[in-house]
Amino acid sequence: FPMASTVKVAIAATYLTEVDAGHRTLSDMIAVDDRLRLRADGINFFAPHSGVILSAANLIELMLTRSDNTATDVLLAGLGGPVTVEKWILRNHFSGIRIDRSIAQLLVDRRGVAVAPGKTPAETLRRWDPVTPGSIGESDDDGVDLAEAAAFDKDQRDTATPDGFTKLLARLEKGDLLRPASRDWLIAAMSRCLTG
Repeated sequence: FPMASTVKVAIAATYLTEVDAGHRTLSDMIAVDDRLRLRADGINFFAPHSGVILSAANLIELMLTRSDNTATDVLLAGLGGPVTVEKWILRNHFSGIRIDRSIAQLLVDRRGVAVAPGKTPAETLRRWDPVTPGSIGESDDDGVDLAEAAAFDKDQRDTATPDGFTKLLARLEKGDLLRPASRDWLIAAMSRCLTG
């Protein structure tokens, strides 16, 4: 099954594992790269201009409570990309879970469009962004090639089995993956979700 936004739990847990190891903190300040901004996200609504710097805690909060894709891709890039989260999955012996692409790359691939040289996937998606000057103002599903969408639905990348993801959630709840303070912080953030 496509992981869709459930991948955000694994990204948050990967970040918090680095907090537990002393490599990062929740108060680390992270610049929001404008080239990673996606439409209709909380960051773009509350801070539409360049120069946004948020704490890791705020990025995770937006990612989990508002399903903010910009916050997700900013955190993911800061971790080193999907490969870092995939390594966390393998280190914790989860099977049936794959994390291969950023949210923006997933959305580009679903549309079946190529990313222009020198552009990011998020910049490519701005064509459909109704608030970006020069966009055609289509929704996420407008203009999606049905054959491309069918191929995307069969793609094994960025998927999880129900059993694999349930085991991730169960081990998170049980306290097997994070130190108690990080586990409690993550569960509390998840409990504040407004979008799912």
